[in-house]
Amino acid sequence: MGHSRQEAFLEQLAAGWRPHAHVRGPVVVAVSGGGDSVALLRGLHQLLTEIGTPASPQLVVAHARHDLRRGHAGDPAAVDAAFVQQLAIDLGLPCVESLLRVREAMQGGEGLEAAARRLRYGFLREVAESRGARLVAVAHTADDQVETVFHRLLRGTGLAGLAGMPVVRTLVEGIVVVRPMLAVSAETARAYLQSIGQTWQEDATNTDTRYARNLLRHELLPRLAAGPYPAVREAIPRLAEQARQTHETLQAACEALLEAYASTDPSGTVLVQAKPFAACPLPLLSDLMATLWRRQGWPRRDMTSRHYAAVATLFTQPGTDACVDLPGGLRARATASGRVAISPAGITPRQAPPRRR
Repeated sequence: MGHSRQEAFLEQLAAGWRPHAHVRGPVVVAVSGGGDSVALLRGLHQLLTEIGTPASPQLVVAHARHDLRRGHAGDPAAVDAAFVQQLAIDLGLPCVESLLRVREAMQGGEGLEAAARRLRYGFLREVAESRGARLVAVAHTADDQVETVFHRLLRGTGLAGLAGMPVVRTLVEGIVVVRPMLAVSAETARAYLQSIGQTWQEDATNTDTRYARNLLRHELLPRLAAGPYPAVREAIPRLAEQARQTHETLQAACEALLEAYASTDPSGTVLVQAKPFAACPLPLLSDLMATLWRRQGWPRRDMTSRHYAAVATLFTQPGTDACVDLPGGLRARATASGRVAISPAGITPRQAPPRRR
């Protein structure tokens, strides 16, 4: 039984790792000490050891120690850090640790979880850069994907949010975050650890249902699965995959349209021709604007669907000089020349011929 549990996990992990196996250089593995990340580390170490080729990458353990568990007996963060350090020693792997002071680093209206995530990925980026790694592996599982999509749905997300966490995302130029366990259940990961006699740490805050994700994990999803929706954990990932495919298709179309109809004038103002989009549905134009914001690197944290829709309506008002003020100090305006111009507030599009992007 133990051997079959090992094989089940390792086969699924190998399938998730296969698209990244060709990448040369070290691999940074984020390890908190919890069951998922310990399974990722032990599983990758076992797979790469069995491959045993000179090209097999070296794993680098990265442990982010947060200051979020006040009020718990002792110092659980220190216990987790010591556990991860010893695990790395046992496997003969380098370990890099950093203390992240989340409460001190919170910005504006940023919540604790968002601040912790920002600091954690910043730390992982630093480790990858210092080690010359192009891959950072994190241990998000199929359960995490279900919770993420459900959480976003309840908060009121759009199509991109319904797509859930991507298997691969860019952390910084030249470095990507990969999630090789995104199709693996947490139960399968822990069964693997039990089969090899490997312990892990349990974070007491993971059972605190005052946190939204824990409420979903421990109360809402189990009740739905035990009640009228027994297939909820299979249905949500299917929805996420459909949303991902649709979103990627839509994004590709928006990129092509921007290449064809958007330009930048000498002042840095982006000009989008209005006439080709006059008959387009507003939701498509809103997605087009969201794609433009991402391409330009403009601030998006405070941009909502309402803001993108407001810009989209300008395409139906060519030549009116109507304008919309937007978060991040940006302004969109319907110009007399039949374009929608988006620029920092106070900048007027120059009359020089625009250059193509």
